[in-house]
Amino acid sequence: MLKALNPVVTMVFTMAMGIEQVKSTTIFPILGVTVGIMFTAIVETSGPKFSWWGVFLFLLSVVMDAARFTLSDKIVNSSGLDSTTALYYISILCSVTLGFAALAVDILPAGGGARIAQAAQLCVDHPWIYTFAMVLGVLVQLTGLWAIQQVGSLTVKTVACVRNAFVVLAAVILYGERVTFLQFCGYGFALSCFVYYTQEKAKTAAAAARKESSKV
Repeated sequence: MLKALNPVVTMVFTMAMGIEQVKSTTIFPILGVTVGIMFTAIVETSGPKFSWWGVFLFLLSVVMDAARFTLSDKIVNSSGLDSTTALYYISILCSVTLGFAALAVDILPAGGGARIAQAAQLCVDHPWIYTFAMVLGVLVQLTGLWAIQQVGSLTVKTVACVRNAFVVLAAVILYGERVTFLQFCGYGFALSCFVYYTQEKAKTAAAAARKESSKV
């Protein structure tokens, strides 16, 4: 349910950093997508288990994820870097950060050299698994940056939120998953808002293209 807030948080970041001039015609559809997905999640929720600490941690992860996408948007669209070059610079910073984190949290407390030897042995014993994981990680980051460069971070996060509705639809068709009427209404509302959002984005892009062509 809380993950449905991602497009809204991303929208706030993009507005604050001046990446996108968000208008009311795009704000309300994004809010509609979020409300629709959250409504279906509330319906699906069962059981009394609840933790404010868990809520805080998840909201923190949502904020960090939205900030990461917004900064990636700033890198690939404002600095003029292509996706591959941007990934190169981001990977260096991530590697340094992870190296210090691993040293402080895992390597030193576990005995230093012995821990490094253990990790190296795992790579030797299972080379294909680690190689495949590495390649997939690079592809995920590269395609994510490419998508941000093409449509912007806000649209990427909105699509990711709507994706949940298509996952449920696939589960209903392929596996006979049961969906209540209220869940169906929530997903339908979210999809309707997303269609409206894409139409407004297309109108904005067309208007910008006409403006550029008139200058020539």
